[in-house]
Amino acid sequence: MESTSTRLSLLLTALSERDSIQQALLELPLPADQLERAAALFQAPDYLVDDVLVEESSQDVDTIMFLVDGKADALVRPTTVDGRPGEPQVVGHLEPLDVIGEIGLVMRSPRTATVKATTSVQALTIDLDSLAQLLQIHPGLANALVRWCAQNAAEKIGRTRWMHDEAYPIGMEVKGDQDLGAAQMPAPDFALADIERRYVSKSAKTTALIRTRLQALRCFEWEKEEVTEEVAKLFALVKVPSRRGILAEGELGESLLIMSKGIANIRKRDGELVHGWVASHLRPVHTLLGEVAFLNPGARTGTVLAATACELLEIEIGAVPALVACAPRLAQHLHLGLLRAVCPKLAETSAYRATVEAVAQGDWEQWFVEDDYYTSKLKALDLK
Repeated sequence: MESTSTRLSLLLTALSERDSIQQALLELPLPADQLERAAALFQAPDYLVDDVLVEESSQDVDTIMFLVDGKADALVRPTTVDGRPGEPQVVGHLEPLDVIGEIGLVMRSPRTATVKATTSVQALTIDLDSLAQLLQIHPGLANALVRWCAQNAAEKIGRTRWMHDEAYPIGMEVKGDQDLGAAQMPAPDFALADIERRYVSKSAKTTALIRTRLQALRCFEWEKEEVTEEVAKLFALVKVPSRRGILAEGELGESLLIMSKGIANIRKRDGELVHGWVASHLRPVHTLLGEVAFLNPGARTGTVLAATACELLEIEIGAVPALVACAPRLAQHLHLGLLRAVCPKLAETSAYRATVEAVAQGDWEQWFVEDDYYTSKLKALDLK
């Protein structure tokens, strides 16, 4: 059986081939002594066909698992209308490099799926305490692993989503003390031309303001003193007028936007409200915009409209290695924040897919409340 360090080396080599950011963070090959010190923080379990790697509803949420070799299936039990659990449904197929357990780890909630090996599996696991130690040994490696957890979660959302307009739960319109009329505005016929991000010119005054805004953010667990002038210079200050577009679905993007002031709403192409963002909200899921394209560059997945005048902080994907170099712990919290923003969407999407899989095999009335909305969706799927 190969050593943990050999298995870790294989994982990191594959990870470095993902994109230029991971390559820059990992700086392979690692010196032998550094690789051994890092490997000592991991466990290297092996599994046979049909072995259970993770059990749904398990309270063991302290570790993240990386598949190094082999394949597995993710299964979720859907819940009927009257609250009874159904039979497990396959909601995803896992392959080498896939991550297991990221949802429970960052959301501190029971495991959301059962993972069963379909071939023999070689894995690596690490817990949060060991990840903190890894940050001291190799900051780039620690950040690369958490970044990959977020990237992989975003990819899995894409794999499990087949009904685009059901990818996210419908929410309530966000309202605030300022300009309530704007927050309730009807959705316009949106186009890329409606984007109006105004970038504040770089200057010492702007850098100082960005630093102040970053220090005031409550969605990350970094300390104020970690936000240095060097960190602030990696961000841009963006202002968007009320009723104008911040992001457009389909727009190509490689940057992350963090709400620092104002109210914004995200809408689908047909104008239906999906979520609302309020700058003062505590959770990253309500303050980060464009996180999916920031993790895996490509088209934006939603249209975001400024309900009031908004102020945002923007960081380009290419600035990640510099951020890790000058503030590794802060960068780690940013990547954990990205993971926390993506994981709820992954959990919701997997639960929805499990329900639709169950509907395809039986009487849909036990899974959905009968109403015109769901009836039309089920008829569109031709499941009955």
